[in-house]
Amino acid sequence: MAAALAAAANAATREVAANRQEQIAQVKRIFREARQYGNASGSLSFKEVRVLLIRCTPKGEKPLSEADVRTLFDAIDRSRNGRIEFEEFVNFLTDSGADVSPARDACCPPLAATTDPPAEQER
Repeated sequence: MAAALAAAANAATREVAANRQEQIAQVKRIFREARQYGNASGSLSFKEVRVLLIRCTPKGEKPLSEADVRTLFDAIDRSRNGRIEFEEFVNFLTDSGADVSPARDACCPPLAATTDPPAEQER
């Protein structure tokens, strides 16, 4: 009985670890794509965050106002350097309990492979 319980616990631990790796890969993808059109600095500007939030707004819902995006940006930018570093981005997602599992791709679809930034108009 103890061996079966240990095997089940090990299987569950492996599944959690695999899910965690998928979530980390998803966060990296979102961050990388958000800065795809702006820079190679490894951080996000206010404009890049605004475009990301517009892109991730569910259809039929109004995107956040620029003032709301600024409030959110300032809350994430804990270093106060005017840019969001990857660690700050991850900390925000972790602290907020955001669901970044691969199944959430539909909420924040990958950017199209173009050289132009996505449209910033309201949906």
